[in-house]
This record gives sequence, structure tokens and C-alpha cells, in this order.
Amino acid sequence: MRRRRLLQTVAATSLIATPGIVRAQGADKVSIGVLKLASSGPLFVAMARGHFRAQGIEVEPKYFTAAAQVPVAVTSGDADFGVTGLTAGFYNLAGRGALKMVAGQSREEKGFQLNAYMATAKAWEEGLRGLRDYAGKRVAITTAGSTFHYSLGLLARKHGFAMSSVTMVPLQQLPAMAAAFKGNQVDGIVIPVTLARPLEAEEEIILPETGDGRHEDQHLRQHDEDDRQNQKTPRERVQHCPSAFRAATSERNG
Repeated sequence: MRRRRLLQTVAATSLIATPGIVRAQGADKVSIGVLKLASSGPLFVAMARGHFRAQGIEVEPKYFTAAAQVPVAVTSGDADFGVTGLTAGFYNLAGRGALKMVAGQSREEKGFQLNAYMATAKAWEEGLRGLRDYAGKRVAITTAGSTFHYSLGLLARKHGFAMSSVTMVPLQQLPAMAAAFKGNQVDGIVIPVTLARPLEAEEEIILPETGDGRHEDQHLRQHDEDDRQNQKTPRERVQHCPSAFRAATSERNG
């Protein structure tokens, strides 16, 4: 199977302060909900290289195993910010004014892979050889309304098959998806390339059309409340937090 590199971009817009942010040794301490995926690479690079601290921000990552968990954590106050894919759950919360989208982080473009479309070795032998062959198959996703659900919808529209012909198997989190896939409980899976490569090494199949142009944007999110503490103003955070991301992205793409 062809190998493709992940394309990362960061587009900063606005950041609004949350009341839960505290000051630590002269730096604003913020928590960011995130999944351990390559698509969030700029966050990890910015932390490792000290780009956040250079902007007066100390970051505490909080790790999750499904995109739908992140906006819930932000609205409940378990995290100040979140970096993850867009889900129906996010739009429901944002529609009620609980969340704001404040910056874009990554996208998939033709030739650059974000998600992988995979078939088990067994399903491959039984004829699941391309993306249009998902019709009539059992495909693992995290949750209804997830980015994977959206990807399958795009797939069905592009290849002209009915979504109702695909049996989506919601397994709530990425590790459970991978386990069901390896155990042949499903025929296929749509999964981030970070997790797809280990599966490929175990003789599972990344379908050839993976990375042919479908894309999903991922975004920083933050609780929509006013800053009630004497720290950086919202406008200052607009300048400082995205600056750390831009510096990290320049390193990764340079």
C-alpha cells in the first residue's frame, strides 16, 4: 500500500478566556482536551518546544479516546479548551451557546492522509477491495454523528450507494474500534492513520483510495464564558495561544 504523509495546517482565529484558567508561576495554566493522534501534532510540538510557555501559557493535556468526549469535557469544565474533530454532539452544544469554534488545526487533502479506510484481511479476501465496496458491510465507528459517520456519508454520496446499506457499529471509543476490527467483528473501519499503521502491520488492509481528497477539519474549542479572573484578556489569548500553534506548525512543515 502506498504511504502518504499527513498534511498539517493551523489557521488561528479567536480565543475567549474561560473562568477555570489559573495562573502558575507567572504563566496562565490551561487544560486542553485532545486525542493522542498525529492530527494534533502541532499541540504536542508546541508543548515540547516551549512555544506555549514563550507566550506565557502553561498547558496541561487531558487525553480522551473519542472526539465526542472532548466538547462534553469543555462544557462541563473538565477542560478549558479542546482540539478534536467536529461531531453532531459538538454542533448540538454549540447551537445552545455552550461552545465556540475558535481556530482550525488540520485537514486532509488529496495525497495527504488523515483517516484511513480499512478492510480486514478476511473481508478483503471476500471482496472488500475498494471504498464503494463498503455497501452491505459492517463498519466500525465511535458514535453516531462522529467524524467517521460523516466520512461514510461522503463515501456513500460519492460512490452512489445508500447509507442504509452500511451497518455502522458504534463502539464509543477508538481502542474498542481497533479491537473489534482485529477480532473480525466488523468488515471495515474508518480510523485515524495514527492507529491504522499498527493495524496494517498486522496484515490488515488500508484500501487503495484512502487519502484521495475527502477532508475533515479539526478545531480548537472553548467554553463560551467571560473571563472573571485577573489574567490575560481574551484578546491577549487570541494572540498568544495560536502563536504557539503556528510556531509548532512551522517546525513540522519546515
